[in-house]
Amino acid sequence: LVNKAKKKEKIKSDKESKVRQSVSFLKNKAKTLEDIYNNAKYIILDEVKFKDEDLKLIDEKAKKIIKEFNNNLTAVENLNKENLEPIVNELIKKYETNFKGIGQPLRVSLTGSKFGPGLYDIIISLGKEEVKKRLERRYLLKIEADSFEEDVLDLIPSKVLLQSLNCFSIKFGF
Repeated sequence: LVNKAKKKEKIKSDKESKVRQSVSFLKNKAKTLEDIYNNAKYIILDEVKFKDEDLKLIDEKAKKIIKEFNNNLTAVENLNKENLEPIVNELIKKYETNFKGIGQPLRVSLTGSKFGPGLYDIIISLGKEEVKKRLERRYLLKIEADSFEEDVLDLIPSKVLLQSLNCFSIKFGF
């Protein structure tokens, strides 16, 4: 798998290690090495690409769920299913939904697709810092922009936006 992926693009060593550790679940439902590689793209790529149809799942309720999950994740010491399940179950009760209602928005924001590995596998394979970074980069900033008539943040690449915010905070001492 890793050799096949390297032919397409160079994989950073830390990401290669994560892919190797994740092969056990990345191979689920895969019929070819190409399928496994495609399942691993969310780990390999720094920026995930979002499909318009999947982004439609991110409504106001989903944004709140993503933000609250991210806030709750801060207190988690060890990423494992036993520590993540109570957070998800609490959100299911609070937002009167089911696992899919919590899992799909989180999966889309972390991988760019509503399809893929299990939610807990995705979170554990990315690691806490990367999960928090991905959730904050795309959707938490977007929540702040909801008062705009048009969602301007969607028009600006996230890297450019974060660099601009960083320059602003340095210049004005925030």
